[in-house]
Amino acid sequence: MSHRWTSMVSLTALVVACGTLSGLGISSAGAAAPLAQREPEVDKTKDTLIFRNGRTLVGAIVSETPTKIRFKAEVNGIPLETEYDKSEILKVVRATAKPDGKTDGKPDSKNPVAPAPTSIAPAAAADPAKVQTPEDPSGKKKVYTIELTGRFGRDISETPLRDAMKDAQKLGADIVVISVDAAWKFQGEEAGDDATNFDEVFRAEKIGPVVSDEIELWPRKPQVVMWVKKAMGGAAFLPFYSRDIYFSSEGRMGGIGYLEEMMEGVGDDVVQEKQYSLRLGHARGVANKYGYDFRIINAMTVTKYVLSAKIEGGRVTYFERMPEGPDEILLTDDGSETNRDTVKQIVSGEGNDVLTLNPRLARDLGVSKDTVDSLEDLMVAMGHSRNWVELKDGKGTQIMKRWGQDFTDALRDLQQRLPQRLSEVQGGGTYEERTKARGQRKRILQEMQGIYRKYKEIFGEETALQEISRLNTEIELIEQEQQREAQEKRRGR
Repeated sequence: MSHRWTSMVSLTALVVACGTLSGLGISSAGAAAPLAQREPEVDKTKDTLIFRNGRTLVGAIVSETPTKIRFKAEVNGIPLETEYDKSEILKVVRATAKPDGKTDGKPDSKNPVAPAPTSIAPAAAADPAKVQTPEDPSGKKKVYTIELTGRFGRDISETPLRDAMKDAQKLGADIVVISVDAAWKFQGEEAGDDATNFDEVFRAEKIGPVVSDEIELWPRKPQVVMWVKKAMGGAAFLPFYSRDIYFSSEGRMGGIGYLEEMMEGVGDDVVQEKQYSLRLGHARGVANKYGYDFRIINAMTVTKYVLSAKIEGGRVTYFERMPEGPDEILLTDDGSETNRDTVKQIVSGEGNDVLTLNPRLARDLGVSKDTVDSLEDLMVAMGHSRNWVELKDGKGTQIMKRWGQDFTDALRDLQQRLPQRLSEVQGGGTYEERTKARGQRKRILQEMQGIYRKYKEIFGEETALQEISRLNTEIELIEQEQQREAQEKRRGR
């Protein structure tokens, strides 16, 4: 593997196989099938909410009032607890069987299996206009802002973003504006506009669904807008999780290319081809899900992929070849020999081995809806010139910054303060002094374990578990040492 791209490891383990690299321009993901309109079958061992819009949630009722139901369910394996208006719910099916399949023989007196809709909410609530959560009394859209700054995968991570989104939900946000301004590195140095941090998509697939899939459980979903300032490396995948992308005038989005070089030396040609397919399958799946052309992903990731485009009347036509006329523009060449970008071109975002989106290209290709440099301009571009208000009480940006700072402090503790404290603990003296020293060492090691547990999404789950296990072994040795000495003391030695 080339030294230029040693930071590239792998794209994702949760991918969809979708053909080989040679078929890049032929297939695309199919459209999702429409939801069935018939009432779904239910798991009798769990509570089920069937909504008027056809959505179904399976989980457990936490609490209930005459007008509300608080319900616990899972989205992508993440437990979420949300309160719903009964006016939104068509039917409640309560668990009538135990996990072993046996029934308790008792009818559900509070809510029969097939109640009349009026047992849930007044018939008038069927009017969609009357079941929405009330907006601001002034009629203005409530806008919640979150700034994603710092290093992607560390400062920009799923836990603080989830907390920020919960804050937006609590404040009743109608629009959530997420500005992406991620710091990134090229060849280990802080860089300008391009890098090959392809492996960071491991994190993007964890972070992105927080602002897309998880809000499906909200009683009233907000509009999520991605505002691109610097979305490079793994951060380049985040905007694709929204149908509403805007760029700043200095915006850049890319740095996920050179997929072939990443795979150099990984098995034979067949193995490499399978790895291409796996990675591209996932990346293309994200783009297709939210309405973006999969060929943009191909151009952003694969060096030897050639793509040109013709733009007429706002409509884009793609050609997987070099331009054949003055009305066609070259997006990416094959990156071979004389076509190879220089390091300077890569860093400045001026190369065309792989596609780096700038404001003009993003708008011309239909990725970005407009170019704006202030929240006010963004609202005007969205058609809300006056009827909006920013939620000043929103803590989204503060939550993100505090997470980054807390991790920096925790990492310093893990690497410096705690090891230093561990080395300073004296183990000599009397039995009581040795016992006290062992207790101090255990507490220090447990504190180190706590850091790995809290930030395992940053360290990587496998690395965190290995370190926790290693520290646990040290704790067990301390406990065994204490037990041996205690036994010897009891024997009078």
